[in-house]
Amino acid sequence: MTNYYYLASDQKMGQGNGTLDFIEINEVIPGFDYPVQIEIYNGLEKEWELRALLQYIRNHTESYKVCTVQIAHLISSNHFELKARRKSKVLLHEIVDPMQLLLQEGELLTIKKVPAERSLSLSYCCENKEPDDLKIEGDMGADPFWCNRCGSNLDIKDFPISSQLEEELLSWAAKYGEWIDWDTDKLLPDGIEMEDKFNRRGFALMKKVKQEMGSSYNISFIPSVSARFYDQSENDFSK
Repeated sequence: MTNYYYLASDQKMGQGNGTLDFIEINEVIPGFDYPVQIEIYNGLEKEWELRALLQYIRNHTESYKVCTVQIAHLISSNHFELKARRKSKVLLHEIVDPMQLLLQEGELLTIKKVPAERSLSLSYCCENKEPDDLKIEGDMGADPFWCNRCGSNLDIKDFPISSQLEEELLSWAAKYGEWIDWDTDKLLPDGIEMEDKFNRRGFALMKKVKQEMGSSYNISFIPSVSARFYDQSENDFSK
């Protein structure tokens, strides 16, 4: 069964509303981490996959660092989570289907779809326990905090850090993937250097997080390697 959600727009989002269409597939799409295909249909009937959708939102919202839309850790092709962060300019509006939920601006809403035979308790190991083994890692459309045990992406609002450091982390995370031209799916000429700069900044922020959160948390930093992956793929393809 396909669930439909309206993706509402502010003045910067372009032409009217689009429909966010979740379609189950049997294979993982090459270049994507999750076995779910996402398409958005706007007035031009253009189809968008997950990466393109996130890039579109990034380019057309007033402040991407407070607008995080993600497909979180999946346990099967039938389980997804869509999360729109607080203060987001992206709003989901309820339509006729009662399964579709309403998100007002300024609210935090999580939409989950889980097969009936599965229990929600299987979703994440951290749901009933405060995670203390953390990693800081950049990923498209995700908060920078991750559980190092189950791999769940965690809400930055749940951690005892200053507002200034939170803004620095979100601003850093929003720059993930800037070394890739998403229109051509190619690495930019200085992509390796851009990724290295991103990783150096992330490592420095990890040190700040450790200072503010103290020794009760085990915190590590995972550097991005996507630029090198793209570089290697392009070199292999050109041979």
